[in-house]
Amino acid sequence: MRLVALALIVTCASPLSAQVTFSSTDSYVMGAGGWTCAKVLETFHGTDESLKGQLAGWVLGVWTRATTEREKGFTDIVENVGGLKIYEATLNECRQAPPSTYLYRVAYKMIENTNPQK
Repeated sequence: MRLVALALIVTCASPLSAQVTFSSTDSYVMGAGGWTCAKVLETFHGTDESLKGQLAGWVLGVWTRATTEREKGFTDIVENVGGLKIYEATLNECRQAPPSTYLYRVAYKMIENTNPQK
């Protein structure tokens, strides 16, 4: 049974080839976070609904995780803005970044720059 589960995980993960290892930070970014902004925008404008879902899920997931680590004021901002606008803002930041910029860097910078005191 374990071999079947492992095979299923490996099979399901195969299309998620955007896994990037960053030895200088000892990090491993899986899924859309490891895509470049060029790939993000290509996916957004493309026709593969599965990849579009992966992109939206990753963006919303990373922002959701940030709400568990930041102060209440940050969480209030995220709740008030809402998922759709956060997703759109993240894509817009990718449009403005150099095409080789990784999505995770864009999202983390946005999260870092979201100041509840403003």
